[in-house]
Amino acid sequence: MLAFFHRYREFVKEDKTVDGEPLDLFLKFGLDERTAKNTVANIKVTANLTAVIHEADVADGCNRTVGNLLYTVATKFPANALHTIKTPAQLDAVFAFFNKIGPENFKLDVLDQACGVGVEVSAEEIELAVGEVFDEKRSIILEQRYRTNVGELLGLVRKKLPWADPKIVKQNVYAKLYELLGESTAADNEKPSKKKEKPAKVEWMFHLSHLKRTLIHLSFFLSQKKIIRYDDTNPEAEKREYIDHIREIVDWMGWKPFKVTYDSDYFQDLDELAVELIKRGHAYVDHQTADEIKEYREKKMDSPLRDRPIAESLKLFEDMKSGLIEEGKATLRMKQDMKSDNSDMYDLIAYRIKLCTLEFETRRASYYWLLHRKLNRLVTEKYVDGWDDLRLMTLAGLRCRGVTSTSINSFIRGIGIRWSDSSTIRLDRLEYHIRVELNKMAARTMVVLNPLKVVIASRLYIEQSDFRMKDSKDYYGLAPGKSVLLRYAYPIKCTDVILAEDGETVVEIWAEYDPSKKTKPKGVLHWVAQPSNGVEPLQVEVRLFNILFLSENPADLGNWLADLNPQSKIVIPGAYAVPSLRDSAVGESFQFERLGISWSIRTPRKISWFSTAL
Repeated sequence: MLAFFHRYREFVKEDKTVDGEPLDLFLKFGLDERTAKNTVANIKVTANLTAVIHEADVADGCNRTVGNLLYTVATKFPANALHTIKTPAQLDAVFAFFNKIGPENFKLDVLDQACGVGVEVSAEEIELAVGEVFDEKRSIILEQRYRTNVGELLGLVRKKLPWADPKIVKQNVYAKLYELLGESTAADNEKPSKKKEKPAKVEWMFHLSHLKRTLIHLSFFLSQKKIIRYDDTNPEAEKREYIDHIREIVDWMGWKPFKVTYDSDYFQDLDELAVELIKRGHAYVDHQTADEIKEYREKKMDSPLRDRPIAESLKLFEDMKSGLIEEGKATLRMKQDMKSDNSDMYDLIAYRIKLCTLEFETRRASYYWLLHRKLNRLVTEKYVDGWDDLRLMTLAGLRCRGVTSTSINSFIRGIGIRWSDSSTIRLDRLEYHIRVELNKMAARTMVVLNPLKVVIASRLYIEQSDFRMKDSKDYYGLAPGKSVLLRYAYPIKCTDVILAEDGETVVEIWAEYDPSKKTKPKGVLHWVAQPSNGVEPLQVEVRLFNILFLSENPADLGNWLADLNPQSKIVIPGAYAVPSLRDSAVGESFQFERLGISWSIRTPRKISWFSTAL
């Protein structure tokens, strides 16, 4: 918790801001109305508290106890409180400490001691502790091999070194497992049978698309030896551009592979394993159609050809590989358990005609259907501008949107590792990490999308939407006789309005400014001035992107293409920008005041701006 405070104390020093309406935010997280209003009146405390709320991920509300604790952290610690909480265990200790002592009555040095602040655990100490745990559990590990409860091993190391970096501990534990056990075998990948009296019927390693894994890879960036494995099992779908693009994205993300492999490197091994399974009676060639296979699986019935002679299956499998059997007329299926409660045991398909490649795991069928059918259709039928379209949540699309690899890696670390087929992560969690990163590196500037001329001593432009002929209490823009503040400049007051021939369209506004700045208007407008008399501002093209689909889950709809948002991309050719943007570099990021994060793509004839309201 103290780390949150210190981090955002520095954030405020750099004059950064955090999105949100402060009063509503403070009321949601437990402050009474009087305290919330007093807090909003203090700009520094408001910035601190808002930052802490977002970092603690309670912007949608929390109970009063947590709210008071966060309020104490944001308002009562000194600016030089450099006590850093580095690990989840330390953070848990902070909460336990405050829960026991209370936020009002505690001593900082006692908190430091209770939470391990300042304790540095070396890599050598971690390695030694892991070695001790493995010595204690050696017989069990050798017996259970890769079925060993890794969580229990991590817990034992945590007891020895409670303040050690959990990431380094994990890496050491998995490295030690591999050192002790070597590569995983087919037996390591068998699923334990629920019916103990029945032995396992099939060697599961064959079903995995990569046979020679060096370790159980929880994720690319957590493994010690980072390996890129290209799934090129479908010759019809493989293109060199895909392979090159994947490598380009991996490099952009900052991941340096230890090794690059292809599934096709193991085709011969897979073929030999398939033949071996047939010879052992664990696989058979089936002639059922896709609909028949589905029907039999639903009824938990064996295929009529499940027990065909081994020699016959071997001959048919050779015919399949030689192209002597028509497409869709035969498959090689593994004998598993058609009576199991787990549908993944219903004699999965290992090979099929035409491609002769391993099938993907059935539980992931819906994912690949979405990837290859829906996303591919959006691209090939020109509903979007390509795989790197800013509206697609592909890594290439995010990169073109101006998102940094650092923010994506931060998001990945933030959500942790999960194993669930149905869990979803809210998009605003990713957008939060993007905002934090871009707030650090994207300069602020001003662009007017739909210019409306304002004449004072010189001419400048504001947004058309920032002017009304009729004022109201809840409106903070400019109106006849009303004053507003030009961002970073002076207050101005509308003195006259020039209308077009239709008597309604506003063509020009006349105004006077207050050089003394004694006027204190509530509204603040962004603006762009003429560089000199008679010279128009820099004209740029702005492309505004919004969500691609109107519904949260378009895949659930019958006609999902009808759910495409017609306003997902809006091109504004006549926007005005400040002159300094003329010399911006390709891909350089900016924050347009009041409009969002933007970045440039320069061409010989024009400057195009892509903007997204993050």
